[in-house]
Amino acid sequence: MPLPNTRVIHPNWSAHHRPTATGAMTATCRITRTDGDGTVGADGTWTPPAATTVYTGPCMVIAPSFERNPRVSAEQTQMTRRDYMVSVPWDVPEIHIGDVITVTSAVDPRLAGRTFAVTGLEYESEQWQRTMLAEEVEGRVVEQ
Repeated sequence: MPLPNTRVIHPNWSAHHRPTATGAMTATCRITRTDGDGTVGADGTWTPPAATTVYTGPCMVIAPSFERNPRVSAEQTQMTRRDYMVSVPWDVPEIHIGDVITVTSAVDPRLAGRTFAVTGLEYESEQWQRTMLAEEVEGRVVEQ
């Protein structure tokens, strides 16, 4: 219990510790967002809008559990769903659900090139980093 008229955590605690959180981010990633309606060509072919880069820089990718949930698509092919936590520095632009995260480099070479879709945003009382929940579908790798 703190003394009267004092706080257990200093008001600048988060800002002071952000560089430590960022320093622990050993991977790099690019976060992109696709907005707009796309275009329809003369032959009726729809082209989605180009993705806009929201952020490029350090990140941390963590697999919170080893649980794998199989999914079956309309074609009855089974894919493995993997959920991850991805953290980026606190002061990045706003991230939205549906944004796409591509790992551009990592200590584990098998992580580089993997893509994830943001499925949730985490909010915390101490603001050291931005943490997102993201989903990867097995085998979805972008060539660097």
